[in-house]
Amino acid sequence: MANRNLDRVLAPAFLDGVEGWTMPELRAARGDVQQLEDAISMLRRLVQGRLDIIGSELHWRSSGGGERGVIDSLVDSLSDHNETQHSNGRFTLPAAPGEAQSNWAVNRADAGLLGHDIASVP
Repeated sequence: MANRNLDRVLAPAFLDGVEGWTMPELRAARGDVQQLEDAISMLRRLVQGRLDIIGSELHWRSSGGGERGVIDSLVDSLSDHNETQHSNGRFTLPAAPGEAQSNWAVNRADAGLLGHDIASVP
């Protein structure tokens, strides 16, 4: 669903006749774009979280392991206090994205792992 909406919004024809749109038409178009922006933002957060987990695992492995495994350090890896985490936040509405947007973001993030889930990445 989000892919189809993204293609529609990015098409040059999306804004055809915008000068003559009524206020409800403008608000509907704005709503469509905001939903896509929220889905893409969720995808970015999912991917960044997975990158942080994988980065922590690689760091743990390269440092020879140690007493504290990656699972034990997940809170540090994913917290706002992580020095390697770069926040490029933006204001979003407090409502959670719809189920279709959530599923789209999760599926896209999973696709980036080449068919693996986060627990089985070699």
